[in-house]
Order: sequence, then C-alpha cells, then structure tokens
Amino acid sequence: MKLRALQRTISVLAGAAVVAAAGAAQAQGLNDLVGMNTDRAHQILATRGYQQARMDPGSSGNRYFWWNGARAGCVAISGYYGRVARVDVVAPAQCGVGPGPGGDYGDIPGLRAACAAAADRYWRVRPGSSTTGRAHDLGYAYRIRVQLGGQSAHCVITKRGQVQSVD
Repeated sequence: MKLRALQRTISVLAGAAVVAAAGAAQAQGLNDLVGMNTDRAHQILATRGYQQARMDPGSSGNRYFWWNGARAGCVAISGYYGRVARVDVVAPAQCGVGPGPGGDYGDIPGLRAACAAAADRYWRVRPGSSTTGRAHDLGYAYRIRVQLGGQSAHCVITKRGQVQSVD
C-alpha cells in the first residue's frame, strides 16, 4: 500500500517537472521550434536576440546552448537527426555566463570576443591580441573592459552583439 502511494507521488512529481520545463520554454516563446529543422531554428533564435554560446556533440544529435542577454536567459536546444527534439531553459552557467559584480549576467563569451576583435582593430594589432574583462550591464548594452599590454579601453556593445564604441 505504501509502495503504491510512493509510486503515485513520484509519478505526479515527474509529471509536474515535465510541465514546468515545457512552461519555461513556452514562457521564453520557443515552443514553436520543436520539430523544426535545426538550421532554421538557429536562424530564428538569432532573429529573436539569442547568440549561440556553445555546442555539445552527441551520438545521434547535438545540444546547442543559446544566450539572450536581454532576458538574461540560457536555453538548450536538443537536436535529433537534424530536427529540434526539445527546448529547455537552463542555468546561465550552461551558456558560460556568470553574474557580474552587480549580480547581472553580462559576461557572455560571444560579446567579449566581439569586443576583443573590435579592440584589435582599434589598436591595429594582430587579431587575438586583446583580452577582455567582465561586462557591466548598462541596461541597453554592456560595457566591457579591453586590454592590450599596458593599454586599456572600454567597449560598449549592444545585447544583440553590435559594437557601439571602443575608447
């Protein structure tokens, strides 16, 4: 009798977890991607302000992690034989993002890389020479410190990845 009650409880909790995960993806407005061609889904994610942070290869499909700075959200898109099998909202750390000094999540690797490349052009040096510090959320964009040897400057970049300035 107790075993049957325990099994029912576990089954209810598992069902609630599935509904919560689906609800989180729905809240992000991404349920429409399920079943879609993965290449097309990636294009749509980019138009919705997401940037691909990383990809984990699998034996029958890949898992892609996408970051949206405006939402401070990370989602994982699981591809299975060229189609999106599921969309999960995951912790920002899965996208390589950690909270900055103010508790914001403005440290996306893609934005830092774009600022480093802009700083290389600004200082007219070989690509890959500049380094970056943490990002500070300005609300509409991020300000990221860039360095080259003893020189430093700030890069202002929008949350969609467009460099506004380096100075």
